[in-house]
Amino acid sequence: MKIALTCIFIFVLTFNGFSQIERIVRINPVLDTANADFKEIFDFWKNYMDKLNAKSIRTAGLLNRMDDELKSYWDDNETNTYSFVDLYYSFMSSIGNVWFTNDVEYFLGVAKRDSNLFELKTIFVTRDDSFFKGFPSIMITVPIQKINGTFKLQNTFSSSKRQLKKRTFSNVIYYYPETYSFIDSTAESLNQRVEAFKKNFQINNQDTITYLVANNKTEISKWFGIEYYNVDFVSASNTIQGGYITNNKIILSGGGGENYLHEIIHLLLSEIQHGRYIYFEEGLASYFSEHVGKPYSFHIGRFKEFLQQNSWIDLSKSLYGYSKDSTGSIIYKPQSDDAEMQLIRYRDERSTYNFQYMIHAVICDIAFRMGSYDKVKELFRAKADNEQDFYRNVECILGIEQDDLNNYLRDFVNSNY
Repeated sequence: MKIALTCIFIFVLTFNGFSQIERIVRINPVLDTANADFKEIFDFWKNYMDKLNAKSIRTAGLLNRMDDELKSYWDDNETNTYSFVDLYYSFMSSIGNVWFTNDVEYFLGVAKRDSNLFELKTIFVTRDDSFFKGFPSIMITVPIQKINGTFKLQNTFSSSKRQLKKRTFSNVIYYYPETYSFIDSTAESLNQRVEAFKKNFQINNQDTITYLVANNKTEISKWFGIEYYNVDFVSASNTIQGGYITNNKIILSGGGGENYLHEIIHLLLSEIQHGRYIYFEEGLASYFSEHVGKPYSFHIGRFKEFLQQNSWIDLSKSLYGYSKDSTGSIIYKPQSDDAEMQLIRYRDERSTYNFQYMIHAVICDIAFRMGSYDKVKELFRAKADNEQDFYRNVECILGIEQDDLNNYLRDFVNSNY
């Protein structure tokens, strides 16, 4: 039984230290760098990472596709299997940290595993001027095959999934370890929920979703050859850790079971054009599915209690948090206004439970009652790149002015729950 359910929020990391294309790479001093195989493999890997990093920077830190130059470093079997071939990069995109390519790299070494198969191990460490202040961001092991005299990268996951069990449904293909107790009826329930959501939101994409499920995300990360990543091991509680990889349509369910629709909704909505403001999408997914394993009907009671106990919170000034000045006074400021001002999320002090998802789930609830799925879609599609844009969209589409939203939300929750 789970002793605690908390959410590992997607990290939206700061752009600190991400201003230079030139990477810093340090080699383990005990390695035999004069060895011909080592030199060729190291140069091959460094050239690839240099190019990947440069292209990431030019796209502001998130590649959605790989060009032919980057693909040329990969085994053809990999490029033919995955829409975005670099699954190490894809996995890190699921936690919001594709900027690891610009971290300081400590190249740990190369081992020969077969006549033409090698593995390299390397670790990336954040720069001292970044939020993480010189702490490791990711450690990976990468297979490299020598094919016709040329080195090619491979994904650890390609071999890992051959060792996993597989169950196929019309919308979802599951992979899970031998030791996992897979529940077919729960998986079938998810398949039907996906079908219903696609129908209600008029999403016509028929691509099958790959769903990776295990008891925790640490286990899943090892299938990718990722031995450590920066938001693993961050809680002593037994947590549910979800994630999704848009460019390969992969769901990661660590402790979330076979029926975690929340992350699939993110995948389905990624095909709909909208702005960069992420919280309404999180609220929408929480309203129509679940949040940290529990449905909206469970969370709304806790949220109602939270609002009653914190009457000072003004949701007309911010929908996700506040700051405090040097005197301890509450200040509502956009996140980007002052880099030194620490954002304090609306949260339950007893359980450190953050409520910004539920605030936006309530707005989704209001929209649904006003005009069913069409009204929700209209609000979702309306371009909002920041909180102020979203306030304007709520006013335009739902007819609730920003100054009135705090009272409106509170009255709505008190009247309906």
